[in-house]
Amino acid sequence: MIPKTRITIFDSNPHVCNDIIKVLKEDPNMEVAATFTTMVHCVEAVVGSQPHVVLVDITRMEDTNSIRLLHQQFPHVHILIYTKLEDDEIIYACILAGVGGYLLTNTILHSLVKSIHEMKVGGRPMSPQIARRVFSMLQRGSHLKKQPSAKYSNLTAREKEILNYLTEGLSHKMIGFKLNIAYSTVRSHIKNICKKVEVKSLTELVGKALRENIVLGPNAI
Repeated sequence: MIPKTRITIFDSNPHVCNDIIKVLKEDPNMEVAATFTTMVHCVEAVVGSQPHVVLVDITRMEDTNSIRLLHQQFPHVHILIYTKLEDDEIIYACILAGVGGYLLTNTILHSLVKSIHEMKVGGRPMSPQIARRVFSMLQRGSHLKKQPSAKYSNLTAREKEILNYLTEGLSHKMIGFKLNIAYSTVRSHIKNICKKVEVKSLTELVGKALRENIVLGPNAI
């Protein structure tokens, strides 16, 4: 007997979540392991539910930090995101974070089961609109990070490290662990970076760095 594919869902909208559950139940080889309304404790949720596939509704840039954390902790688990967002920054961040597929919410119900099967055999399912955006980014070289302009020259070496980690989708906690510094210290550095780069929020900072494809090496000017 073929073991069932266990699926954990992260979605704050109960109506969408229920619709997804109904679709999955139509396939006898799939079962819903658990559902969660937030990704705040995503690692604990995955440990507890032991899924083969994780479905995530992405609603903001910060969600990509949780995606990266899941991929790092559970590289064997397939991550399929669905969202209403068609933003290049979100798409780029999700690809860097390690997603296995990217679907638009309005296509999820009729393409979900097929997409899960596709991921399990090594495929990378995407809605046509998303695939076009990915190809467009590749064609214009958005996948290649550029050297920074002079406006980033006043960042310290530590601030450059932190900004690089932020564009890779790492959380404050993960950055602190990698650099062996306190969470509060990471927050303080990010506050200083935002001030120097003249942005008002972390989301705006990451978005700006991704748009400009910034990579800040230790000798960046």
